[in-house]
Amino acid sequence: MSARSDERNALSALIRSRLDEGADPATVVSDLTRLVEVETAREMALRGSQEFVDLDSIVDDDALLKSRPSLYYRSGVVAVGSENGRLVLAASAQPDDDLFHQIDRLYGAVARVAIAPRSALDALWQRRRSYLETALACWMEHSPTCGDPSGTPRRWVSPPAGGTGEAGDEECSVSARFVNDLITTAVHAGYEQIILIPRADRVQIRNRGSGIVRDWFDLPREHAEVVIERIKSMSCFDLGVTESPQDGRVKLRVVGGSGVGQAVDVHLSLVPTTWGERLSLSISEPRTYVCSLESLAMQDHSAETLRRAVSTPGQITVIAGPARSGRVRTLYAALLSMETRSRDILVAEEKIQADLPGITQAVCRPGLGLSVQELLRSFLRQHADVVAGPIRCYEAIEVMMKAAGQGTTVVALLDAPSAVDAAFRLTDMGIEPRELAEHVGLLHAQRLLSRPCPNCRRMRPLGIDERRRANLDNGVIERLVGVKTGKPPEMAEAVGCASCQHSGYRGFSLVTDQILLTGDVKDAVAAASDSREVRKISARFTSPSFNDTGASQLLNGEITLESFLAL
Repeated sequence: MSARSDERNALSALIRSRLDEGADPATVVSDLTRLVEVETAREMALRGSQEFVDLDSIVDDDALLKSRPSLYYRSGVVAVGSENGRLVLAASAQPDDDLFHQIDRLYGAVARVAIAPRSALDALWQRRRSYLETALACWMEHSPTCGDPSGTPRRWVSPPAGGTGEAGDEECSVSARFVNDLITTAVHAGYEQIILIPRADRVQIRNRGSGIVRDWFDLPREHAEVVIERIKSMSCFDLGVTESPQDGRVKLRVVGGSGVGQAVDVHLSLVPTTWGERLSLSISEPRTYVCSLESLAMQDHSAETLRRAVSTPGQITVIAGPARSGRVRTLYAALLSMETRSRDILVAEEKIQADLPGITQAVCRPGLGLSVQELLRSFLRQHADVVAGPIRCYEAIEVMMKAAGQGTTVVALLDAPSAVDAAFRLTDMGIEPRELAEHVGLLHAQRLLSRPCPNCRRMRPLGIDERRRANLDNGVIERLVGVKTGKPPEMAEAVGCASCQHSGYRGFSLVTDQILLTGDVKDAVAAASDSREVRKISARFTSPSFNDTGASQLLNGEITLESFLAL
């Protein structure tokens, strides 16, 4: 006890003497903290029969660069040197069996594991990051065309005045500027997604624009670590986790040429692969989701049918489609087509793409017990006029049918490639054909097809063989065009120019597939015995179908023959 008391008295005397000499109190506290860390690490090494090292005497930069980020962020382990061809590691605490197992798996055989103060290890890590940031800056300096969609020379964005560009200056670091410039370029070029794919010798960076995935440029593997780390940190991902998927979302403001900030949402997804972590950055602009049905370029007949269906109380309108088919944007447009000031509209969403004026939106959190069906039940207790949400299970559609039976207007999202498949999916979930015919008023399915670039597309006559492949005879063409024409029908051909990044496509065309459950259709579906019979009946009454709307878009030059044949 007296030894402890003597240590405290000596420490107090040291603090008083430093303050009497005029030292800054913050500096005194920092120095004492480092001193305590050193002594704690020394005691820990002695207790565990481990070596306590002075890092300055053994640090080797080549070994430092071989450090694994996951082990540093998880356990504070850094590679500091080498002996006889094996790495020497330093840790801030006595390694346990689990940590030794991770070291064996990530590093293989090591010479030894020494004990060092955590502050010294953190300083070493910042030194390592500064080296990697400088290397990335040198690569960017000699790669002036990287990331430019047109391939014309330009320089990457440099750190702003006052920014150090160092690893410690997180927002102004080279990696931060790299990522910001990458996202800014993608937004200005109209890309929907950026994909970072680790390969054996590089990280391949690709983009998706107008639904088409293209190679962008390659990033050397030695420069990828700080870039991926920056993306993970801006998404609040766990930097110490590299073997589990992670998902996140970040809101950014991209400054354009006019200096006006443009709000974008970036949805990030990380998947561990053989060669490292694969990252996907999906870019969306919230302002594009607040739109009208007319702005969706949907055919007038389909838009009017959808508008009438969502305005009819006591029935369910199902909006279906595959991934990246624009279902959420159509849902938002359908809800905004209602008179929001005189109706109470509540929406359950898995993720909110944009704030809708006059509409209440709630996010599902299944991990917290807040599922779609629980939210829908809460909506009914609040006597909402209109409810909307995704269908993932029988319980959700069961609540929706109950709402429709009470006179509530219901709009549902469903993963299904067509209207016929939507009817099959619903009955396959457990809904009786009679219930489907009673509660569902419209099955609306849609797909987005790449639109030929209007600046470079080439119109040419549709050949006889091509008409045969597309199953377009003269009667079908006259029905779709509306009048008899003496000249052969034409179609668009993708060419490629600077405005579409030489892909031949820019933007999307919307094709729809609808089944209106009224009259004979309702009676036929109600009399069906099972889901297979519902599919057959639905196929007979689909109007318009994907073939109809697709053929009309083809003859108007809105899609190419290849896109039409892929329907």
